[in-house]
Amino acid sequence: MVRQQGLQPRKTTQRALAPRSPFAAPLPAPKQTRNQPPRRHLHSPHTHHYTSRLTEKLPFSGRTAPYDVLHHSDDDPDWDEETTLIALLDDHDHPGHDDKTTLVDRLGPAFAAHPQVRSGRIKQTYVPVIRRTKQVHDAIDQDIFVRRSQGFSVFDENSRHFEDTARREYDAVHITYTDTKKSLEALFVDLENLIRGSDVLFQDFKAMMDKYVHHLRECADQAPGDVERLISKLDKKAKQLGAEDHAKAKERFLRGILEKY
Repeated sequence: MVRQQGLQPRKTTQRALAPRSPFAAPLPAPKQTRNQPPRRHLHSPHTHHYTSRLTEKLPFSGRTAPYDVLHHSDDDPDWDEETTLIALLDDHDHPGHDDKTTLVDRLGPAFAAHPQVRSGRIKQTYVPVIRRTKQVHDAIDQDIFVRRSQGFSVFDENSRHFEDTARREYDAVHITYTDTKKSLEALFVDLENLIRGSDVLFQDFKAMMDKYVHHLRECADQAPGDVERLISKLDKKAKQLGAEDHAKAKERFLRGILEKY
């Protein structure tokens, strides 16, 4: 319990977060109404020892608390410290706390200020986020969108240049391919004509060779008979010439003798 742990109700009032952004404004203090009952301080002799002991044992004593607390004066009725509430509810040994009306009067300002504190915290949380989001959207519209448009423009220009270059290269390659194909087709046609001409020449050469071979074979078959006939003819001619020469020689001899005598 609070009394056993050495905790005591703090006399600070409303706890609110300090603005963490330059765009968030501090929460306004709650207004006093005319019909509001007088605030009853918790500075009673019964709770004085809680104050001194809590001050000594506070974990954040001497250094900054994790949340900046807005300290108000004692006249501010908006307090919502958990330690104060627990100490008030736990302090049942004193007869003054048995009065439920007094307890309600003490808790009323805190519960009445709770919606205001909640709305203030919501404002402190969402307003900087909304403003930062607007700044981001403005930066996107003014800077990022322009750079993106410039990037798209440069990319489109380079893409068009690359496309034109590729198209020209494709046209040149296509023209070269077409010309080469036509030249190869013409060469193949000439080659086929030459092949057909060579076939004709080979057939003619084969026919002529067959003819000459046949004639040579005939000549070879007739050669022995022709040689024999030639030999007999030459022999006859030689004999005839020999007889004529002998008769002429005899005649010349007789003429020589007659001329001498």
